[in-house]
Amino acid sequence: MASYNHFETEAEEERAEMIIEDAIKLAEKNDLYTAIQMFQSALNIFIDIGRYMRLSEIFDLLLTYVRSESEMVMVIETLKNTLMTVEYLDIPQEEVKLKQSLANLAYKNKDYRNAAKYYTNVGRLYHQLDQETNRVIAGTNLLRAAECFEKLELYQKGEKRILEGIRIFDISNFNYKQHFETLKDFIFNKDYEQSIEEIERITNFLNRLIDQLSHYLENANQNLQNLQSNVKSRLRHMISEFRLLKMVCFRRLGEEKKVIRIAEENVNYIISNIEDMKKEFSKSYFSTADLHRFTFDLFLLQFFQEYSKKYIEDPIFLATSGLNDEIKQIILKMKFYKFTIDLLEYNLNVIEDFMEDLPLSPVLTPFKEFIYKSIK
Repeated sequence: MASYNHFETEAEEERAEMIIEDAIKLAEKNDLYTAIQMFQSALNIFIDIGRYMRLSEIFDLLLTYVRSESEMVMVIETLKNTLMTVEYLDIPQEEVKLKQSLANLAYKNKDYRNAAKYYTNVGRLYHQLDQETNRVIAGTNLLRAAECFEKLELYQKGEKRILEGIRIFDISNFNYKQHFETLKDFIFNKDYEQSIEEIERITNFLNRLIDQLSHYLENANQNLQNLQSNVKSRLRHMISEFRLLKMVCFRRLGEEKKVIRIAEENVNYIISNIEDMKKEFSKSYFSTADLHRFTFDLFLLQFFQEYSKKYIEDPIFLATSGLNDEIKQIILKMKFYKFTIDLLEYNLNVIEDFMEDLPLSPVLTPFKEFIYKSIK
């Protein structure tokens, strides 16, 4: 590393910032190949003058411009080289930030296996560095790792990451796994009143996690905000699933007015979540895993409407309005979009024909027969 005095350091820092400005202009003109080379020059300068905190910021900036697979490969290679330098210099606070960028790049590249590995590593590193200060970001990364494992249909690994993330994320000592097992026992034993109370405990807990995320988002950088927003959508999705179970329990108790009330409330809740996800898609921060959950939300929306016979929103219009053609074309090919079309065309009476093909989530899978029988 070169040795600079104070004035030389300031001059070099100014030169690096000017290079970044020129690189951004090239990236905006879609000349990312040249831009990456210029970003690399700026990175080298920041490393030489010891401005390590700027490294991850540059990669977070690069992430917003990457579109093609070849561009992704170039950025990942540059990032890994920079990471090796930071590891050699033994700067763990900057190392974890660069690994966060690497996880986000892998996720955006639909490389869910490596993304799961990186998110797990980042979550644990953040926790090791400072358990209290980094509690939320550590837990968030582990929840994102869980989603990657679920996308790979590695559900047991996904569940382990969820439980690990929640243990770090939450300070109330709420044992999510124990409460979920208790809920299964209540439902299987047809104790629906106790089931409803247990569902309320779980959803209150998930809402507390969302509140913690919202508070953390106020001070997070843009890419962390994107990550946290995605996890927030996931938690809301889980709440909708538990409310679905609650609605079925009320039907089993013959309380149809409460069935309709929960359906109406949750339809509006899902609509709000879908609109928030669309805002994230407009920033180009998403992968097919996000789109899968998006279409699952559409299916849940229509399920609530069909189940209660209270029709508030057209899910197809909601799904496609305001989205670009590229995203629309991906959504049209997804299973849950097609299941939603089936519900719109034939209503719940046809669910027997495709219930076995529904790739339900870890929350709903144990209750598939319980849900199905309530429809019949």
